[in-house]
Amino acid sequence: MVCSLSALTVLQLASVQLRCRVNLVDGEPGLEVDEERRRADAQSTELRCQDNIAYCDLGLVPLVASAQKVEIFGGYQFTHLQPAFNANGWNVSLTGNFKHVLGITADFSGAYKEHVNSYTYAVGPVLTARLPVVQPFIHALFGGITATNGQSHSGFAMMVGGGLDVGLRKGIGFRIVQADWMSTRFAGDTRNRNARVSTGIVIKF
Repeated sequence: MVCSLSALTVLQLASVQLRCRVNLVDGEPGLEVDEERRRADAQSTELRCQDNIAYCDLGLVPLVASAQKVEIFGGYQFTHLQPAFNANGWNVSLTGNFKHVLGITADFSGAYKEHVNSYTYAVGPVLTARLPVVQPFIHALFGGITATNGQSHSGFAMMVGGGLDVGLRKGIGFRIVQADWMSTRFAGDTRNRNARVSTGIVIKF
């Protein structure tokens, strides 16, 4: 009797296994089918997330690029001119970036000491390293200089130098330092032992 029951049990188990296999082949619900569906749903969700991320990235690229197109600087400057002119003043500049690292800067400054004033106005190319936090730059500026001491005298001015900007918040930075070597020429008299140092706020659009 025990042997008969054991044989019957084996036959029932074999029948159940056969039906399960037939159900899986015919596409009826089963554990493996449910697992495949879960995998398919997970893959579909992942693809939708990737599409959304790609869309967001494409939307952010123009915003980041436009934030670097125009930069305005304004702040304090100290100027030394041969032979003994040392004065404090202001320095402002407007930079347009038509490439990621290359731009054009228009620079203006004024320095004041007693009855003698000095003004510079120059334009030239600037190269900037677009690092995440700090942005070092170099530039070469060419233009003019005007000195007044009751009378006005104008001449040629060239400034070569660079500086370092650090980001404070989005669109606003601080120019830690800008240092320029300056060459001037008045009525054929060229003087190269001149310098200018500036610091201030940078606003980026």
